[in-house]
Amino acid sequence: MIGLLLWWFSWAFAQNCESTNHQFRDFKSIVQTQMYSQQVAEKLTAAGWTCDSRTQEVRGTRCRGAIPGYPQKVNIYIPRSLQQAALSVNLHFHGYNLDRPQDIQRHFNMKNGDGDYGAFLARSQASSLLVIPESTGNGKDYSSFLGSAKQVNEFLAKIAKVSGTENQKWSMSGHSGAGKVINQILSDRRSLRPGLNSIALFDALYGPHENIQKWVRENRAAKKKFILFDSYISGLYPDGKALANDTWSKEYKRILGGKTITVNQEISEDVTYLDLYKERHLDVMSRHMAIMKNGRMDAFLRAAGAL
Repeated sequence: MIGLLLWWFSWAFAQNCESTNHQFRDFKSIVQTQMYSQQVAEKLTAAGWTCDSRTQEVRGTRCRGAIPGYPQKVNIYIPRSLQQAALSVNLHFHGYNLDRPQDIQRHFNMKNGDGDYGAFLARSQASSLLVIPESTGNGKDYSSFLGSAKQVNEFLAKIAKVSGTENQKWSMSGHSGAGKVINQILSDRRSLRPGLNSIALFDALYGPHENIQKWVRENRAAKKKFILFDSYISGLYPDGKALANDTWSKEYKRILGGKTITVNQEISEDVTYLDLYKERHLDVMSRHMAIMKNGRMDAFLRAAGAL
């Protein structure tokens, strides 16, 4: 009996030690992550950037400063979840009017891909820097200073240098009229730095998008795993519908047929997420792409960072 009790106490002690060690490892990982986020912010501060950590406990840190060669200020959002070993960068272009630079901190409807970017990034829990260069007018600075693959490559290299980070994986996103500059950049997509795995167009099909279509086709042909966010009912209807038909309409019809779909129902091995909103808005995310009506920016950042 005494031997059994001794065995039980030994087992309970071992279990408690294992649990304590696991909790310690989790705590250590959290501390290291937060320390790295702080290091990046300190690096930017030393370079003359202004960093606002008043909301750090919830959203992380927002830094604003200058990048040589770009005429306007640049915002870098640093989440508390930033990890050096799994870092990615999302280059986001704001729209013409809905999220102009002076309103960049305003909180809009998060489904519109504009507004409280720090909150979007925090909700995503992604290990990503969110980089938002400011632009004047109808994206004039974007077209002039970030409208080519060469300019984007140089810009991202300067972001890496000033923040002391290495950004291998990266993605692009844009709201409203920003779709124009993304299409412009993709005209020379073969010269873009490697690692572009995701593009998000938040209601941003208000202009030419033939290069975006080509990017989608090439990634599908190569069977690359990538993400594209938008919807055939976003932006100008004919343009959006054409892009959607080219990317997923046939597959969508084959998988769903005339079936009734419930929220978050797994449809097949290929379609891993499906959600129905009011007014028959439909979001489908597969292993290859996602097309969303005013897709939530936090969902995009989370998915892009995981690729």
